[in-house]
Amino acid sequence: MQTTENAKTWVRVVRESKKVRVYLQSRGLSKQYQSRKRHIVLGRRLVTRRYIKGELTLYFRINRQFRALCFLEEGRILEVYEIYNHQKKLR
Repeated sequence: MQTTENAKTWVRVVRESKKVRVYLQSRGLSKQYQSRKRHIVLGRRLVTRRYIKGELTLYFRINRQFRALCFLEEGRILEVYEIYNHQKKLR
């Protein structure tokens, strides 16, 4: 896996599931999320690696409170599978 310094070269598309879109809509985070998503594809914002529940996970910050958990698929596609409030304990 690439390091976060090479984000510009390894992320081509950021996708999310319908569940994630509904969550973003309900919390009023859609505009902030779209902005961060665009910055990741352009290489202006980094995707960070972190161990959550013992597994290596990629994530990026949406705002001060919320984070998007994701994984890298083939073809340099970043798939967002969960949005969470990092100030609360994970399930």
